[in-house]
Amino acid sequence: MSIYNAVKELLEIGKEHNRARTDFLKHILLMASGLLGILVSFRAGKSPDTCTHYAFVGTVSLIALGILSGSIALYDSVSSTKRLFHKYKESLKGTLNFGSDDVTPVGIKPLRVFSFFESICYIAFSLSVVCICVYAVLLDFSL
Repeated sequence: MSIYNAVKELLEIGKEHNRARTDFLKHILLMASGLLGILVSFRAGKSPDTCTHYAFVGTVSLIALGILSGSIALYDSVSSTKRLFHKYKESLKGTLNFGSDDVTPVGIKPLRVFSFFESICYIAFSLSVVCICVYAVLLDFSL
């Protein structure tokens, strides 16, 4: 296998990884948005006690934080494509200005801010599952 084919295969694997990551985040955000809507709409009256109320508020807040941070993390694919386009355009301009036929490969580093928000998304959703379990137990014991 030539180096050209190896690089081409590596790029395809990278594209597939990004597509799978984006699809996964989209599915999680869709489910979380539905759950948030269900939780808020089916909430009946006041909570029986303060702990139950805090568990419910914590659940809703963590789901909302997860949705917000997941949406920011999803923007990574848009941002990366835009940055790669501009970097490739500049590379082609430089190649044309020097009159060369060799185009230098370009790459971009992923921005750490999107990885940070993706981590926050997973943490918030995990904590919201714990919080909703606590809420269900507290609600069951208070009846």
